[in-house]
Amino acid sequence: MRPNEVAQIVGRLRAAFPSARTEDATALVWAEELAPIDLGVAMAATRRWIQEEEWFPTLAKFLELCRSEALAAQKRSLDRHPGPCHACGGASWIEESRGTGYSDEIVLTPSSSERWLPCQACNGPAYDRWRDGHYEPDHRCQDCDDLRKGRRPSEQSA
Repeated sequence: MRPNEVAQIVGRLRAAFPSARTEDATALVWAEELAPIDLGVAMAATRRWIQEEEWFPTLAKFLELCRSEALAAQKRSLDRHPGPCHACGGASWIEESRGTGYSDEIVLTPSSSERWLPCQACNGPAYDRWRDGHYEPDHRCQDCDDLRKGRRPSEQSA
């Protein structure tokens, strides 16, 4: 944050807690310590402090609340926009040579001669089908036969 933004934070806290005796030097120290903090995070922490507390915060307590608000904002962001899977990087498939810890069984993708298997972390239904043997070349079951014929597995033959 810039010094004028920190002054805005300190000013809001002073207005909310008028009995607190703070000096101009307080804003200078806060400006130094809050410089790396995002303004949105600091404003959220300020609002929360004003709503929940009865006294002007110490700098240490305010920084602690800023960290908490930053983690909450990060979690909200990830919930809205999840990043790529940590296991496969968003590809949904994992190359066998990456040492996934899965069974030694493998699956060949139609577009490649490399050995790949579904990512258990983000491609769970495909992984379960792979684990149960549905991707084996000679596998036969009613559900897979229906899929090969372009029907959903739950549809009955006419």
